[in-house]
Order: sequence, then structure tokens, then C-alpha cells
Amino acid sequence: MLTELQERAWRMIAERARDGDRPPSLEEIAWRLGLRSVAAARQVVVALERKGYLRREPRRRRALSLLRWPDEATRAPEMYRLPLVGDVSAGRPIEAIEGHVEGEWIAATWVDRPDCFLLRVRGHSMLGDGVLDGDLVVVAPASEVAQGEMAVVLLTDGSATLKRVYREKGHVRLQPANPYMEPIVVPTVTIGGRVVAVIRRLRSIGRL
Repeated sequence: MLTELQERAWRMIAERARDGDRPPSLEEIAWRLGLRSVAAARQVVVALERKGYLRREPRRRRALSLLRWPDEATRAPEMYRLPLVGDVSAGRPIEAIEGHVEGEWIAATWVDRPDCFLLRVRGHSMLGDGVLDGDLVVVAPASEVAQGEMAVVLLTDGSATLKRVYREKGHVRLQPANPYMEPIVVPTVTIGGRVVAVIRRLRSIGRL
């Protein structure tokens, strides 16, 4: 039987495999599960291997092969308990993840997968899209987003920001939804996930 963290990691890896994408790295697993270290993510992966859910190939990065797959016929629960893993900037980029400290119960109609996570917005750059300082955004793990889609973006200096992503010739433009703020233009970015919902005045009915 899997723990909650192990099941979320297992489903994350399975989702990537179904999409034909590479398995997530240990750094990405740690980030999306709200773990404090890569070592903690490695422990989760080792536990999945020990329980027969996947196989690792030693000395190869991202070399994870699933041995068991989630049952897609299983009915989704009415509520998902999503981790609130930290803050993300809607303004100047900041360090996104502060630690897996709490969680919120979210109606399943808001999310289509249990490995989503929550970030608290800090700043005003996405006002035009109805995202306010202090809101919670529901983020679905993704390594790519559509042109102009709102996403959590990881920059090369380790910071993160919430912007609309435009891939243009030779660079990526991270566009705010605030006419008083300039876009961020960078050579490349890593997508941390796409925003699927914005929650305001959410009443917590449970804690992790």
C-alpha cells in the first residue's frame, strides 16, 4: 500500500509516461511534492521501487520504468487534498517553494488530477487576469504549456514567477497582465506547471 506522497509521485511519473515525455527528475519530484530536499524525493522513488511500482536504472538520470499503472477506471474522489507548497511571485521573481507546510481540500471539479498543487500569489502583475495578491492558484504539473498560457515558470537563477508564456524567436517572453509592468525576456525557462484555477477566500476544511 502506498502512502499519499508515494501515490502522488507514482501518478506523476505515469502521467509523463502516457504523454510520451521523459520521467521527472528528482529535483522536479521534490518541487512538485513540496519536499525539502532531493534526498527526500529519492526516498519516495526508492520506496516505489521496493513496493514493485517502478524500476530504476542505476547511474542513469531520469531512468524510471513503470511496472504498475494507476487504474484509470477508478472513480475520482469528490475532494482532493492538495499541498500548499509555498509562494510564487506575480511581479519580480522570487523563490517559489518554501516547504510543504499545509494543505487544502479542493473540489474535484476544480482539478482533473490528484497531483496538482497550490501556490500562494505574491504581487500584482497578473491583475488583468483576475489573479490578486494573496490568491491561491491551482497548478497542474506540466513541462510545456500552450502559447500565451498562464504558468509557473522557473528561471535559471532558481527563482519562480507567474506569467503568461510566449516563446518567440531566440527568447521567451514572460508577459504580465498589468500595463504598468514590463515583460521579462529570457533565453530559456523551465515550466513548473500550468495554472488551472484561481481560488480566493478559500475556507480550509483540513490540514496535511
